[in-house]
Amino acid sequence: MLSPDAVAALQEKLNKFGKPGSVPLPLARRLIEASAWWHGHPQSPTRAPKHSERVVKGPHGWELPFGGNYFLVERAVICSKGVISEALDQAIASNSVIDAKALRGRLGTCIRESVANYNHERYDYYQGGASPGGGRIRILPTLGESGPRVVTLDGGGMRPSDDACRGFMHFGVQAIKVDDFVKAIWKEANLNSVCA
Repeated sequence: MLSPDAVAALQEKLNKFGKPGSVPLPLARRLIEASAWWHGHPQSPTRAPKHSERVVKGPHGWELPFGGNYFLVERAVICSKGVISEALDQAIASNSVIDAKALRGRLGTCIRESVANYNHERYDYYQGGASPGGGRIRILPTLGESGPRVVTLDGGGMRPSDDACRGFMHFGVQAIKVDDFVKAIWKEANLNSVCA
């Protein structure tokens, strides 16, 4: 069961994530510092926190140009905020705590759905380095969607593996490590206080 103090603290943290068009730049930069990597480095892979200095405002809010694509940092933040809020509402309604494993998976999906191509057209789900597999996978709905949906990637799909949930999203020699971004969101929201 969630304590009223834990709920209030989480809601206060989520308010600091901002709204579309007003996500704080320092937050966007901290998330990139925590999750950006080089894969073309002689000691590859290696962390690349200075990529945070390249965050710019684009049509989707704060974004990071990466290898001909854009990682939509602001969209990832807003989507994560929505997913956390939904999980909190469900936990309050069921008088329980938030399921940490399920929430981490949904946050990973938010991140993989926050990539656009060179024309700023958003990908449904950016595979970017995840292991190809057979068939289809179930993707949990994210902010603004209702019910589960099925996404087929490159005709074969992607197995729900460590690559999908925690691995790197590659953009040429640069990458965002999904699990690192999720951990940074987790820390910013202090989710350990409300999850089991």
